[in-house]
Amino acid sequence: MARATWYRLDNVGKFYSSQAGSSAQTVFRYAATMADDVDPAALQRALDRTVDVFPGFNVCLRSGMFWHYLEQAPRPPAVTQENLPICFGLHVDAKSVLIRVSWFRARINLEVSHMVSDGRGSLSFFKALLYAYVEERYGVEGLPQEYDGSDHQKAEDSFDKYFERDKAASTHAPKVYRLTPRLVVSRGRRGVPEPVRHVEVECQQARAHVQGGQARLRRSLQERAREDLQGRWLRGRKLGSRRL
Repeated sequence: MARATWYRLDNVGKFYSSQAGSSAQTVFRYAATMADDVDPAALQRALDRTVDVFPGFNVCLRSGMFWHYLEQAPRPPAVTQENLPICFGLHVDAKSVLIRVSWFRARINLEVSHMVSDGRGSLSFFKALLYAYVEERYGVEGLPQEYDGSDHQKAEDSFDKYFERDKAASTHAPKVYRLTPRLVVSRGRRGVPEPVRHVEVECQQARAHVQGGQARLRRSLQERAREDLQGRWLRGRKLGSRRL
């Protein structure tokens, strides 16, 4: 049963939401191979149960006045047989659910948008999905729950909860070496930056090297052609003398 609620995007989710609708969507995937071919009906029931436990995954991306946000989808996505490229884009419009569950033969696939969760949270969702599928498919009961936190704990932003800005140390990184351009006179032109002059010199050297190689190749081909003509001429003389 869908909950009438919405979720804020965390800092990473705000970044990935800017790519929504483009071919550069960031989607990652988990897959598990079962012992038998997948039962689609049992997998759909397992997904319905798992979404009810993890409502923060059954969401769509919506546009607010200033920021994007995630809104609860009215129903869980339908399980489909795998027919798309791996990690194909999930967001098409405002009704697109940002997870995809598919199957192929004995393999169960879960694809998640990075706007929804990171790899660790999605792994917990995937484990719960597999547990529910085993219960639905084989009638096994008493499997342990992967995570039994409240809905608020499952949707919390751990960065906002644990990050302490006053304890964050500055990052010491080596300074980037920057060329200081100096104006020099080059080929009668004034005001040419020195790095540009160096590039021009390197280009001249490279051009001279290529031209020298071409000249050597041309001489080699000419010598071989001359030797070939001389050889043909000598063979022709020998053949003529034999006929006489």
